[in-house]
Amino acid sequence: MKPIFLVAPMPDAYDKALELIREKGYDNIEVELANMGDGVAAARRAIRAGAEIIVTRGGTYRLCRAAFDLPVVEIHVSAYDILESVQRAGAVEGPVAVVGYNNVVDGFDLLRELLPFEIIKVELHAEDQVLDVISQHRDRGIRTYIGDANVTRITQALGCRGIVIFSQKDSIMTAMREARRIHRAARIEKQRTQQITTITDFVHDGILAIDEREMITILNARAAEVFGVDRSAAIGRNVREVIPNTLLHEVLHTGIPQLEKLQTQLRNRHKPGADHRGRAGQGSGRHLPGCHRNAENRADDPAQAAQERLHRTLPL
Repeated sequence: MKPIFLVAPMPDAYDKALELIREKGYDNIEVELANMGDGVAAARRAIRAGAEIIVTRGGTYRLCRAAFDLPVVEIHVSAYDILESVQRAGAVEGPVAVVGYNNVVDGFDLLRELLPFEIIKVELHAEDQVLDVISQHRDRGIRTYIGDANVTRITQALGCRGIVIFSQKDSIMTAMREARRIHRAARIEKQRTQQITTITDFVHDGILAIDEREMITILNARAAEVFGVDRSAAIGRNVREVIPNTLLHEVLHTGIPQLEKLQTQLRNRHKPGADHRGRAGQGSGRHLPGCHRNAENRADDPAQAAQERLHRTLPL
């Protein structure tokens, strides 16, 4: 599975995406034709197979964004997409309603200036609203609706005219470029994190760091041993799932260090004589908005005691 997975809601978008992949040489993007719930299911399969970024449009975008905790890039609908769709539809008489979520059209005001008929914007907040919303506007005399495949299907079932929005190649290409940019940045970030983790593996202390979303970004070998967790499985998970009584999230949001507090993973078995208390504080680095160090009780070790004093004074 390629790292970028594009869910095309309609055959037209599917064909254009494949053309762009061939023309631009985007060899890290895979495309599948699916819409709404089927699109979410397709994205879930792709994620399980290794996809890291989802690209899609309209209602499918909203559903994917709510369902997955990874980057979901939107194929924006522009005023030019609407104009092309109206041109394809032939003669159109107003009033006309453009139906969609709050992300339905970029530049809607431009449409009012360019189209020769009255046009209104109808905003949806949930997928199950489509039928009621269109029925209400039909009763007010609006018989033509512009929207995605789901909107046009319901519109036609109600005896009205539905004009499906076609995405221009430029709109799809812009989303592809954004997804590729995110993928490059994530790859660089991952390499930096791996370098830091490699360095911290040589440190006696266990070091665990989280990002602003409370996701674990760094977990060195010593910390994995202390908390009794699989490092590869813990990276990328919420710290509170891995260490139920952690204090790092409090440090992250308050900026106040928590010193000498007991923090354990429930399945961990401490070594005899070891006190796995920790220092949770905010780091100054990009990767370390919150960091935990373990501090074993080694009062009989002068070198260790000196190192502990040093750690109290240095930011991580």
